[in-house]
Amino acid sequence: MESDANTTYIPSGITDGYEAKAYIAERRGLHPAVRLKFRPMIWEEREALAGHLGTKSEADFAKIASDRIAKRIKSWDLTADSDKPEERKPLEITAFNVRTRQPELFWRLYLIVTGRDGGDVDPQTGPKEYNESADIASLAASEGRSIQDIAQEYNEKNS
Repeated sequence: MESDANTTYIPSGITDGYEAKAYIAERRGLHPAVRLKFRPMIWEEREALAGHLGTKSEADFAKIASDRIAKRIKSWDLTADSDKPEERKPLEITAFNVRTRQPELFWRLYLIVTGRDGGDVDPQTGPKEYNESADIASLAASEGRSIQDIAQEYNEKNS
């Protein structure tokens, strides 16, 4: 299936090397908007990471999760914090930099990379993609399923 300016292809499977894109909307007072490219975790990785949640301290879990997330993120548009725009240099993708983002942003990065959240609708996308993304997110919420699972089914039906 080819994508055009108003659609986004989401594969039904995750193969080694597959890259996805996501957008996280700004949360005023918490974090800026973020665009990222990443390699989604496969199911086994996601479940292994989630298994650490109840067996490790919060600090240890945050270190393990941020390390795995940082290894999956290929690019992002986050910059170093500064009141002076000329000092806002690109922020290196490291476990430390993932872990030390605002907690809400860390959590969104975790959910997106693990395939539990498809991100927000990017205001730079066309209206068709916006409507499809909203429909997919709504259906996922109503069925208690991941956005990625619903998106895969949607693309299989419409390809």
